[in-house]
Amino acid sequence: MKYLVVIEKQKNEFWTQCPDILGCISRGDTVEEAIRNMTEAVELHLEGEDAPEPHDLRWHLTKGDAELSPNKDSIVTYISYEPKIIHEPTGNRLHALRKKLIKATAKRGSKQKLSSYLNVPPSRLSDWLSGKVNPSGEIALALNEWLEKNQGIVK
Repeated sequence: MKYLVVIEKQKNEFWTQCPDILGCISRGDTVEEAIRNMTEAVELHLEGEDAPEPHDLRWHLTKGDAELSPNKDSIVTYISYEPKIIHEPTGNRLHALRKKLIKATAKRGSKQKLSSYLNVPPSRLSDWLSGKVNPSGEIALALNEWLEKNQGIVK
């Protein structure tokens, strides 16, 4: 994933923002330091969270919600971010939840029903089931709730 970053010089430092990630700002004494710091800020903001869909500059200027108004002195660039694949020990609660969900969604159409129940795209559900990303605490509770409501599926 490549996230848009806008860098603006203010006095003797460079301030950065990543408009796809609400509240993700950073600074540095040089452009290079500002980009390094922003890369770290993105990683910290998204650690254990679902990564939002990145958008390009055109999208932000025409459709985006963020207050984005780069000027002629602004630097616009992109930074790469890839969610880390999380390997969990067998006794981990999320691992146990994932195993139950894989079993519960093995039947045709059940993943689509679960996606609808959670109001998330099927691709997001696939990311959780594969272990590519962990669901947030709120989603994990909803997944447990869905399993309880569909108790006949999993034993």
